[in-house]
Amino acid sequence: MGLTPGCRCARPDGAVLLADWLSDAWARTRAVRVLDGGLEGGPLADRAVLAELTDPDRLARARELTTGGRPTGDICRCTGDVTLALYDAQDRP
Repeated sequence: MGLTPGCRCARPDGAVLLADWLSDAWARTRAVRVLDGGLEGGPLADRAVLAELTDPDRLARARELTTGGRPTGDICRCTGDVTLALYDAQDRP
């Protein structure tokens, strides 16, 4: 999900705090697709869907597992093997 103009997590200088962005994105999430390929795996629409979560309890658990805790330092953005793509009610990433 991209950041929408006027989103509450955009600061006046245009910067966005990752924790705020994630909170906003997860609040709008209605489906999570586990896609083949990490950060450099190409366009989301071109990737194989390995799994999809739509159950609200499973979405809540996925959110907890991916955003819970207190990160220290920078958040890892390694390429990895899979991507979790968050989709809203209009099926937009």
